[in-house]
Amino acid sequence: MSHHDRFDDTQSSLARLLDDAHRDLPSPELAQVLLGLERAAAPLSAGEPPRESQASAPGASPEVQGYLSRLVGTLSLAADRDERRPPARVRLGEWVREYLDDVAARPRGAAVPAAV
Repeated sequence: MSHHDRFDDTQSSLARLLDDAHRDLPSPELAQVLLGLERAAAPLSAGEPPRESQASAPGASPEVQGYLSRLVGTLSLAADRDERRPPARVRLGEWVREYLDDVAARPRGAAVPAAV
């Protein structure tokens, strides 16, 4: 599998989880997920691995913790694969920031059309 294919798979996995969180969680809980993932992904902009510990949301519901665990786990696996490729980590970090902005700006109840 090429690096480009793995990047696309990572994007698809993260997008699916974020779209599910947008659909399933009330706004305050969705905000916890988005902020937690944003904090965890911040080091990617410097080519560093994500910081899983930064994603924690003390007192968060089990649903929020579950989404954060899956999102950060997916992000960490992708960053570990790209250990020797800091530019790939930076690119992933940029994509995460852009997609988080998209999800945060999306009106509640707005579904993303399924890929054809």
